[in-house]
Amino acid sequence: MDGTLSYGFSSSQSGISVLSGDYLTHEFGATFGVHGQYVVNDFRLRPKATLTFNRVFSGAYDLAGTILNQYLSVPIAGNAASLGTMEVTTEISRQFDIGGGRLIQPYVEAGAVYEYLRPNDGRILSGDLDFVTPSPWSFSLRGGATALVAENVSLDARGGYLSFGQNGLDVWKAQVRVAIGF
Repeated sequence: MDGTLSYGFSSSQSGISVLSGDYLTHEFGATFGVHGQYVVNDFRLRPKATLTFNRVFSGAYDLAGTILNQYLSVPIAGNAASLGTMEVTTEISRQFDIGGGRLIQPYVEAGAVYEYLRPNDGRILSGDLDFVTPSPWSFSLRGGATALVAENVSLDARGGYLSFGQNGLDVWKAQVRVAIGF
């Protein structure tokens, strides 16, 4: 099991033409996860469940400036939003000895994410400037391999498709990581 608590703070500027304003944003977050690892014959099964919650607060501010020698101030209300997700994944892997002290471990991972809290009840603005509400569910399939290429060097290459169940949305992710111990 693991958990984290986080706090973030930012100072931002917003502007439209000659109007501008500054505002502060605070973000609080919490994550709780449970992980397991089981050996079945030569395979390792790694189920994982994660629960997240984030709350973001932006303060009120004025967009202000001068237009045609007239001072103009437009009040912008403060805003708050919450985001919460539940994610369940299972990774299946198998380790192979490729000789010379080198190992490779290919894996595949399937997962599901449910957004139980969404800003604006999940409504977002589409590329056509229409409001749409995507499904709170999305599914993913990832794969890759981790290799021990030397006693102190490992290489991890992974990729996957993260947006099954979301019509009109294609989210791909790829990553290569080299770790060198010294």
